Amino acid sequence: MMDPATLKADSRLGQGYNAMDSKPPGCLDVRYAVAVAVLGFLLAYASISTPVEAAGSSVVLTVGILDTRPNVTDIQCCFKDSDSSTWGDCGINHEYSMTGGESYDLMCNFTVFDGNGWQDMIDGWVNVTWHHSSVGWDSPPTLDTSYVNQSCRNVTGSEGGTDVVWECQIQRIRYWADAGEWNLVVNLSDGENIGNPGLGTVTLENVTSIWQSSAINFGAMQPGATGSQYQSGTVNVNATTNNTGNTALDLQVDGVASTVDCTIGSIPIGNVEYDVLKGRSMDLACGQLTSSGEWDVDCDNVALEDCSGTCPNTEKITYTYWGITIPGSGIGGVCSRTIIFSAVQAYP
Repeated sequence: MMDPATLKADSRLGQGYNAMDSKPPGCLDVRYAVAVAVLGFLLAYASISTPVEAAGSSVVLTVGILDTRPNVTDIQCCFKDSDSSTWGDCGINHEYSMTGGESYDLMCNFTVFDGNGWQDMIDGWVNVTWHHSSVGWDSPPTLDTSYVNQSCRNVTGSEGGTDVVWECQIQRIRYWADAGEWNLVVNLSDGENIGNPGLGTVTLENVTSIWQSSAINFGAMQPGATGSQYQSGTVNVNATTNNTGNTALDLQVDGVASTVDCTIGSIPIGNVEYDVLKGRSMDLACGQLTSSGEWDVDCDNVALEDCSGTCPNTEKITYTYWGITIPGSGIGGVCSRTIIFSAVQAYP
């Protein structure tokens, strides 16, 4: 056992030194040094090989889509009388023969393609002009050669995709609108760009049609009398003819038979005479009625011009004037004969 003096001296050499330790104070334990070195290496390796995650960042991608011009395809048109509710067959490059004296309606369907989608046409517009080939598409509207419509509507029924079906109508086209080739021009816009116009063709056929007054009444006359009850010796009873077609006409009259039959006896059909001038003497009248159906070559052709413009009273009226010579004997009662008025196209 060490004495107290020795312990005191040892405590001055190194605090905590014990004589039982294997090394003197001031020397580092090898095991401790190795452990510290390994720990330092591991910390250094971890700082090099482990990735550091940065906070997430948002990136916005943008691109502007340019507006495309809408296009028109699949134009099909059909017609009906204005007073009818039934449309005829629709088609491309349509031909139509209207009913004489009747206004008619035109309906055209077509597809509008817009590469930006059907929504692009919501703020757009569509209208059509319908004009005769003899005038331009931008000619002022007339009842003869040009009509305009600005009330088209979307009839697609369901929304989606790039196609929209539109319908345009032109109503109460006058029957005297010129015959021949008519062009339908579809103008449109999607609200930003004017579209590529669409073009369709419709042919209106020549229509020869007349309205004719139903009777030529000479009144009550004595045997041997000429002219009429109202004016003796002249052609003075008028017959009214209206051109209800869309082209100029030449009038024709057919006496049908060789006589005007009476209760007693008959009157030769040639005793019925006519002229284009009222009050002309019977012996100077230019035409005699025949059963041939032709206008007398000694009379100027009665040219029935078709209406134009607003056509006052919506009709083109022509008058012819008539008289009759009654035989001096063998005649009595009531005499009558149905004759036929007709017309042919005056010129192409």
